[in-house]
Amino acid sequence: MSLITDKPENLPSGNDLDSIPDDLLETPPAYLSFGGSPAALDDPPCVGEVRTYIVKARCTGEHGPIERKDGEMRYTRTLSIIAAWESGKRPPPVDEPQPGLFDAAGEPAIDPESDERFDGGPDFSDGLECVNNRSVPNERNE
Repeated sequence: MSLITDKPENLPSGNDLDSIPDDLLETPPAYLSFGGSPAALDDPPCVGEVRTYIVKARCTGEHGPIERKDGEMRYTRTLSIIAAWESGKRPPPVDEPQPGLFDAAGEPAIDPESDERFDGGPDFSDGLECVNNRSVPNERNE
């Protein structure tokens, strides 16, 4: 008796995994690559010590697929650490990035007329306000 190793033509596969499309997942699983810490830790772990940290990070790059030496295709994400603190401790204060004052065209990013936080500016003690570099009566104080 001989062993047949060649598959006959037009023979459907018996493996149901073959019918699953390769791009089933919109975002393939990826390995994380952390950058350097933005600040020194006050109480760093000693060599060999294991601790649990909570890390707040921003994704700064997507890479892949990259073929490794062993043939595995791997996706990675590069992360920039914003803050890190030991589990169970309070997170350090972090300044969140603020939006720009102007958009790409050089126009104000926030329209003061439609922004409910804008109340028209400060009231001047003389009842005037500055409009086009001229003092004019302030309608609110008339």
